[in-house]
Amino acid sequence: MYRMICLLALFATLPVFAADDGWATCFPRRGNCFDAEVNGMTVTALNDPKLAASLERLDHHASDLAWQVPKPLSTRDALLVVTQVNAAGKVHMGERVTEETMVIPLDGQSLSSSAQTTPEDSVRIEGAPALVEKNLLTDRHLAPGRYLLRIKYSGSENWDRKTALLEVRD
Repeated sequence: MYRMICLLALFATLPVFAADDGWATCFPRRGNCFDAEVNGMTVTALNDPKLAASLERLDHHASDLAWQVPKPLSTRDALLVVTQVNAAGKVHMGERVTEETMVIPLDGQSLSSSAQTTPEDSVRIEGAPALVEKNLLTDRHLAPGRYLLRIKYSGSENWDRKTALLEVRD
């Protein structure tokens, strides 16, 4: 009898989640609550679980790989990532606060970067933003090969992140 009541209570909550204007979509933090473009190309769903699993052997960040840049970039193109909250995330994300992209080479490429100390508003010490050191790319032109892009969109209320596969060719 107790199990039946618990199951009924669980099922009673499911329609609430489904009708919640995107919370169930946003909760896994897999990039469903914002849209991203890389050099004008819309980042699309990656529908190849075998590829995602094989890339996880190269870098642990590929464990949540679910997106791809549909066409390769040229080495002549400077990397440009643009994000915007979508309909699913509008209620849950709040106003845009920051966006950040981590570039992870998968094929042994070297990235030219420099360390920079910046305030991190999401972490506060005695009311002031903590200072963190980040490595920033000094050249947005990438060498040939495959990369993971970890695109994080932070709003005033919540955050989400897409991990996307990018290929660069000569």
